Amino acid sequence: MGTRVRRCLPSSDAPTRAVGGSGVWVRAAGVAALVAFALSTEASAQAPPVLDTIVDDFRAAVDAARPGLLAIARGTFGTLAIIEIALSAILWTLREDGPYRVLTGLVVKLAWLAFAFSLIVSFDVWFPPVLNGFVAAGGTVTAGTVSPSDVLGLGTELSVEMVAAFFDGVGLLDVSVSVLVTAVLVAVAALLVLLMFALIAAVVVVVLVESFIALAVGALVLGFSAFRGTANLADRFVAYVFNLGIRLFCLFLLVAIGTDVAQGWLPIIQANPDDLGAMMAVLGGAVTFTVLVTYVPFKVSTSLTRDLSVGFEKALNSV
Repeated sequence: MGTRVRRCLPSSDAPTRAVGGSGVWVRAAGVAALVAFALSTEASAQAPPVLDTIVDDFRAAVDAARPGLLAIARGTFGTLAIIEIALSAILWTLREDGPYRVLTGLVVKLAWLAFAFSLIVSFDVWFPPVLNGFVAAGGTVTAGTVSPSDVLGLGTELSVEMVAAFFDGVGLLDVSVSVLVTAVLVAVAALLVLLMFALIAAVVVVVLVESFIALAVGALVLGFSAFRGTANLADRFVAYVFNLGIRLFCLFLLVAIGTDVAQGWLPIIQANPDDLGAMMAVLGGAVTFTVLVTYVPFKVSTSLTRDLSVGFEKALNSV
């Protein structure tokens, strides 16, 4: 490295005598391994957006399957609606309700069933836009939408810059034990930064794919909203949609802010290429970013939707 590294570290002669002739080979092997890591990491920066492809493929598959699932839901709803009305008629008869009370109960029940059936018919009007709206709201803090591949790409860029900045101007003749130890620590920190951002990107993919699967399952379980014994499934689905929506909002809000903050770490790395403390600070920032993304959205969404219920089951049981 430049004179800054050689000035604060011992010369290469003393370590060579201390560790013997094999020390040269050990140091050379270490440098070669670190350079190989740098080259492989830099190559990965040019990788295609595989994570975005995963998200798009799942979205396309679920969108293609939804019409068939909604058709099944409509058939299930019709069958269960007949059972529910027949059961209600039996209960009205056993309670010896008068004609007015029976007629009132029938009108109320039919109105509620019509509302539930309208959710199936207009499924694409309500539920996908709700989730997409939460995602869009969470990403409003940045100019563009942050994708999983963008997150992974930023982590790759940071890790490459950490290794490249440290090794800029370093040759085999400049290597000492202290330089090698510092180089190993920098390489490990760079690898951990990459892993942290890969984990963040994976969390984004998992939550997005979970929302697609939830829509597919929801298109099916809404058919069970016509019968009091199974209506709780529809209640849980609607609550789950809002849980996912809040989680997506928090996730994309944190990712959008975090990526903007992480962009500011690049100048720090470039300005302190031989400062191990700066590299560790970047690693600490990446770890903190990961903890926020993995904990806060789940905590907030669970707290806000824990007791949420639309009332399908309660409404059917009341008349």
